[in-house]
Amino acid sequence: MNSPSARRSAIEIVIVFGLIFGTIWIAPRLSQDPVTARRIGYAMAVAAFAVAVASTIFRDDRLKDVGLRFDNFFAALRLVAIPTLVIAGVILAIGAGYGSLHSTKRLLAWRPSRFLWPFLQQYAMQGFLNRRVQDIFSPGRTSVLVTAAVFAGIHAPNPALMIATFTAGSLWAWVFQRQPNLFALTISHMILSTVLGHSLPAWMLPNMKIGWAFWR
Repeated sequence: MNSPSARRSAIEIVIVFGLIFGTIWIAPRLSQDPVTARRIGYAMAVAAFAVAVASTIFRDDRLKDVGLRFDNFFAALRLVAIPTLVIAGVILAIGAGYGSLHSTKRLLAWRPSRFLWPFLQQYAMQGFLNRRVQDIFSPGRTSVLVTAAVFAGIHAPNPALMIATFTAGSLWAWVFQRQPNLFALTISHMILSTVLGHSLPAWMLPNMKIGWAFWR
């Protein structure tokens, strides 16, 4: 981390994900009033997103660089489609084996609101984090694994979610470095998160909560 660009990237990562971890771990403990705690959390999350967007703007990142493009949509989809289906198949097989499958009709409910949250996560993890980690470690295995590890860490202390997000995060980071397209990755994210939430038994995935909320 000798170059000014690498040091700047490290600082930006610490700020953005420090705010995100604060949203998850600190905000819920700052007030006994749940509404107030949520407002604090929202403010920290918005601040994190604002810093990430500011970084994108002031570094003159092009839209195509952060994956906001359509010219390579099908190329990215070809890379991510089969691994996504394989992972989804494994999750469904586990659910079928334990008799814990729930209705997966929500997979077909392509409402804009269901697209937005995975899309924002993909922007934060790929358009921002993956690119900044590449400034530090260069493209390749290390930057892919670091990106996935941070994504998994955000989902602590939920063991099943951490394993799932590290696995999927590695796939998405790898695809992004080859074909940066947030739209294709968002579709994969939507499918896998829905299958995960409707397949695993309660002892394996008691809830989809993270941070302090995991124990509530």
